[in-house]
Amino acid sequence: MFSYFARFQILDRFIGIEAIRAYDPIYTLAPGRAVGTLGLASNFLGAYMLIPAALILGFGTIASRRRDIAAWSALYVLVFWALALTYTRASLIAIVVGAVGYFLWTRRTRMLPAFALALVSVILFTPFLSRFSLGNDRARLTSQAIEVIREHPVSGVGAGEYTPAETSRPTQENQPDGPDRSITPHNSFLLYASELGIPGGLLALLAVALPFLGALGRSPRGPFDSPAILAVAIAAGLGSFALQTLSNNLLHIPVVTVQFWIAATVGVLVSLHADGPLARRMSFPIRLR
Repeated sequence: MFSYFARFQILDRFIGIEAIRAYDPIYTLAPGRAVGTLGLASNFLGAYMLIPAALILGFGTIASRRRDIAAWSALYVLVFWALALTYTRASLIAIVVGAVGYFLWTRRTRMLPAFALALVSVILFTPFLSRFSLGNDRARLTSQAIEVIREHPVSGVGAGEYTPAETSRPTQENQPDGPDRSITPHNSFLLYASELGIPGGLLALLAVALPFLGALGRSPRGPFDSPAILAVAIAAGLGSFALQTLSNNLLHIPVVTVQFWIAATVGVLVSLHADGPLARRMSFPIRLR
């Protein structure tokens, strides 16, 4: 967030830090594409906030002291704003959907004021909503990926070969001087299915879905249960991440996807500790006590 208010530039030779852009040109002219000093594309920087934001909801919910609740609430607002300042539409949609799902599933509203404050303040004090008036090329990229999958349904075009396959097509949209030089479908599941065949795409979907379902191993609608609350918070983060990867290739970006798999592992371990109806139905052979 500091980078949006800074008025100076840092040379790239300092630990790979990018040049800084001031906040007000972004605020008044071109919201959306500056990433400050982190050297990470704004889409991926926004995605990096999703799982921490969901975990903050969980820790804030199970906190007992007022000062702890206030601290978690303030931290959530800051993380939400850090995400918003990337002006990534998919990230904002994902964090909102994840939070709403968390509140509906847990029926705990302790962190709801922090979520409402963060969302309303972003809407009122940033030009984020103007981003939704801009078009995108996701429909075109999706249709191209589906065409590749139809031609290579079983084996795909080969790992890492999707871009050459697309550039070989004599369509105007795919030419380097066309309206958009991005070739991948911006959807990790479609990209896996295109390169590794439908079986590969289904395996990727299963690898993401199983930890999500495992983290929902227990619904905390009964007695207040900290492990169950945290499990649902992890599930909310995983679900948010999976939702954004439908619009960005998050599973193909190592610096981002490592966080997802760490959270997925923790979610499964927490769900093994839970003992709710969904966990019993999934018949986990191991229980952590």
